[in-house]
Amino acid sequence: VTGAAIYYFKKPKGRYWLDENLLKLPVIGTFLQKVIIARFSRLFYTMNRTGVNITETLEIIQKSIGNMFYAKVIEKLYDSILKGESLAEGMRKTGQFPELLIDMVSIGEKSGSLDDMLLSVSNFYEEEVSEMVENMSSLIEPIITVVLGGMVLLLALALFLPMWEMMNIM
Repeated sequence: VTGAAIYYFKKPKGRYWLDENLLKLPVIGTFLQKVIIARFSRLFYTMNRTGVNITETLEIIQKSIGNMFYAKVIEKLYDSILKGESLAEGMRKTGQFPELLIDMVSIGEKSGSLDDMLLSVSNFYEEEVSEMVENMSSLIEPIITVVLGGMVLLLALALFLPMWEMMNIM
């Protein structure tokens, strides 16, 4: 069963299903989306800064984003750009980009400072990801302590209960 699941998730259809459903999980989904948006913004900023045109930028980001679901979203964005829509309009139509990113891109497109806006958004989301990692690690710490304490208790009981039983028999 495990081998079949691994085989399924290595295939594009299975990987897409996994990536899409991981984004729907309560805490993990929010975390993954922020990581993806931070990566998208940083890559877009870097490519745009170096003079790569938007369609090539989207193709490169699509291949390097690391999430099949968002790769399809970027493909839809690419198609809307080819139809002549603005980047912000295309992002809004996909329904998968946060309003902050869309608004900042829209302002950047209108003012001619798209690079600065993308850099600000990527810095914001990278900071949010760092905070979430810190919060998750501080939440996991007490849980690990309780689990280890329970394991030590079970080990101690496994050692001492037989001795107490033998003492009661004597």
